[in-house]
Amino acid sequence: MAPKKVSKRTVSSGIKSAEIFAKSSTTSNAEYSGKRKNTEESSEEIESSKRSKEHDSSIDYSDRIAFIKTKFGVTMPDDFFRFYEFCQEMKPSAPLDALMDTLQLKLVGAFDVLAGRFDEIDESKITSYYLHWRFFYDPPELMTLLAKEDKSSYHFGYYRDDPDKLPDLVAGSTSADSCELKCMGSNLFAAVKSCIDNRSDHKTAKEEIEKLSTKLQEWAKRYNMDLNVNAKNVNERKKCIVANTFHKLGIVVPVDKKLDIGYRPLGITNAALAKILTKIENSKNKAEKLKQLQPLEELITYVQFANDECDYGMGFELGIDLFCKGKEFNNFALHLLTTAYSLLRRSLYEDIISVHLANRQRSCLSQLQ
Repeated sequence: MAPKKVSKRTVSSGIKSAEIFAKSSTTSNAEYSGKRKNTEESSEEIESSKRSKEHDSSIDYSDRIAFIKTKFGVTMPDDFFRFYEFCQEMKPSAPLDALMDTLQLKLVGAFDVLAGRFDEIDESKITSYYLHWRFFYDPPELMTLLAKEDKSSYHFGYYRDDPDKLPDLVAGSTSADSCELKCMGSNLFAAVKSCIDNRSDHKTAKEEIEKLSTKLQEWAKRYNMDLNVNAKNVNERKKCIVANTFHKLGIVVPVDKKLDIGYRPLGITNAALAKILTKIENSKNKAEKLKQLQPLEELITYVQFANDECDYGMGFELGIDLFCKGKEFNNFALHLLTTAYSLLRRSLYEDIISVHLANRQRSCLSQLQ
């Protein structure tokens, strides 16, 4: 069955309240990235672009940066380019495979752009760049960059709460059948260091692993990359999480404490919500399913009230949890998340969740094949 192409979605409901919220919100707990950078958003992106081009006089990333921004919708941080250069040094003939012999990890996603794999691509054969190496349980906030090409589906990449800002951390999957994500540090060097430290497969020659680890740490020191999993900005984000979610990383949304708007609790624990959803999944017939759906429909009604009063985080929380629960709740997740992302002014994620849910089950993760 051919993948479905999805046009850009727009959500009209709540736009007026979104505008009121944008004007009134003066204190936002999503603005914590300013503590890290002490710069305005626009200057942050410009500076990132400058740093990305200054790595090596023989490398001009300008076209690659523009391509990634246009096709993937995001600005890449300095460590993305530094890490690719590290892999070029490790294996000049095939940098995408630089970690295959030691960690069985392949550079994927936007790294394919740096490697020139999209240079001659026939775009008519691409469903969406947003689907490139997007796994079943990957929320829009996650951008996969390294993966194992085996049944484990192990992968990790950048996680950013706001698509218009640089990544907040690197997050990785825990298993092919789980929605849970774990923090692996604030940059790709820290994430790979975590892989080395926690590897379960000890078949790889100890000498090769030690060589990789030494070289990785040398590069990290040279370019001031923090190798701690719980880096400063990671801990800062934890303070800004308004709700825990099924994928374990929580959500961050703007909250105006003066006006008390931005988020309100679902009024139900994750365990209780999981129990409701499991009963819906296990319904034996239509009549039973309709009965089991009532508590969920009641929660969705409360979300509509919350949206009217500028508490957009409530619908975001429920939408992400339904997305994490699986395909049974795709339609509910689509409605809640496209609305939430629109109201939160995270339009890129609105587009990503739309195309992802329309093509969630597909045999090939790469858009190059």
